[in-house]
Amino acid sequence: MSMTKRYMDEIDDKRSAALAIAIQAGVIKECEFHDGCYFDGGEDIEEAYTLGVKMFADGEVSDHFDSPDEMKDFIKEVVEQNNAAEECTWCDKVFNED
Repeated sequence: MSMTKRYMDEIDDKRSAALAIAIQAGVIKECEFHDGCYFDGGEDIEEAYTLGVKMFADGEVSDHFDSPDEMKDFIKEVVEQNNAAEECTWCDKVFNED
């Protein structure tokens, strides 16, 4: 495996772990009907940071991140990428077609 591929896999792993933290904290929700469709969960990003720091200290996610600050950066990234809509955009299209 090339170094670039290994690096990209590591970044994907960090993003996945950060997304899981944001979902568990209620900052982001995933549509129950459309896998991979995320939207605003209603909670403030600080909830994800607090949960993540606790999980890092407990060793639950410390194998994914080098530090709590790195973890917070990845949480911020995934929240900014996935928290724009107020509901699933696919469901919105289906249920609100005219």
